[in-house]
Amino acid sequence: MRYSESERKKIIEEYDHKVNIDSYVLSKGISRSSYYKWLKKYGDSSSSNKVTPIDITSQIKNTVESSSICIKANSTTILVDVDYNEELLLRLIRSLNKL
Repeated sequence: MRYSESERKKIIEEYDHKVNIDSYVLSKGISRSSYYKWLKKYGDSSSSNKVTPIDITSQIKNTVESSSICIKANSTTILVDVDYNEELLLRLIRSLNKL
């Protein structure tokens, strides 16, 4: 089945990121690769409170001499100690970004 541009955009917008992508595309009768091509072309505006990722690497590296850093985003505060685990911090940030 061929979808119009407006139908493609609607499919992108309707995707709930809590649902498995494979199940979603199957329910729409499209392939996963088609979905990602459309996502790349039309963007993802599905979240009205979409968070724009920021690079905090320089902030973390600049605070090596201090005892900790504080990352604030909306009502969330993350205190990071000097001997933080970078992988765990990045996982946390990615998880928060999905909320």
